[in-house]
Amino acid sequence: MATQAEDKKSALLAEINKLVAGKVPAAQRASAQTFATKYGSGIDADDLMARDAETWSALAVAHFGFGQEFQSGAPKMRIFNPKLAEHRWEAPCTVIEFINDDMPFLVDSIAMEINRQGIAAHFIIHPLFNATRDDHGVLTRLEDGREGEKLESWIHVETERISDPARLKALGDGLVTVLGDVRAAVDDWPKMIAKVNETIHAMAGAAKSVPLDELDEARAFLAWAGDSHFTFLGYREYELAESNGTDVLKIIANSGLGILREPRLGGVSQSFNELPAALRALARKPTLLALTKANSRAPPCTAPAIWTTSA
Repeated sequence: MATQAEDKKSALLAEINKLVAGKVPAAQRASAQTFATKYGSGIDADDLMARDAETWSALAVAHFGFGQEFQSGAPKMRIFNPKLAEHRWEAPCTVIEFINDDMPFLVDSIAMEINRQGIAAHFIIHPLFNATRDDHGVLTRLEDGREGEKLESWIHVETERISDPARLKALGDGLVTVLGDVRAAVDDWPKMIAKVNETIHAMAGAAKSVPLDELDEARAFLAWAGDSHFTFLGYREYELAESNGTDVLKIIANSGLGILREPRLGGVSQSFNELPAALRALARKPTLLALTKANSRAPPCTAPAIWTTSA
């Protein structure tokens, strides 16, 4: 049975590939067929069989066309409800498509944001490609991505149908924020690991004020966390100060990394100000390392993005 299903899938992929070749200019044909082959091969046989070759070829050509221009450094995204007259394929769903520099956590973060907004995601395709582009970001060649290369993620997501323009905008805004957070965390990962190591070395000076067993335990924990056992999302330095008789945490300007890059001009921690006085008082305790849970969602980053919606 499995062999029959795979045979049917292979036959359908061959038909899709042939149709795709006839829908793009000759100069793009090789790249488009590479795209269609990788696109379809990652789809479960039952899901692939749910649509005919004409629909799949139109879907693939549309996404391939969307990726003809892309500038590394910011996500490109569109959200639309597929219509036959406009997109040459249709389905009772909302589609989200991305072109993005490949990096960890992309698909999981996208799926979590969709779920956070109470939207059901039905289907995700996530092929990776080695793309050659000119100085203006125009695609000149697309090849199957291999480990160790600088890759692009071409992601196709289908969710429940969303017709409300306000809800579509909220979805797009949320996804742009999440992708900015992911990029910030990934880009600043080496710097955050360096800060962990700096902190471990700086702790040597605490031997005069805290018990040695507490010092050893704190340093061992940070070394363990920094050895690929913990996902660091952000880093920021604060100064514990007093303002009008009340303790405040003053943000040290330009100290933020990852999702805590902003604000670059300093300010104070609002979440610390909102804590009860008894909890704020703990900041004055001679505790070497404190583990706690944030009381707010990760803040948005300011990475630009290109995205459109179509109800």
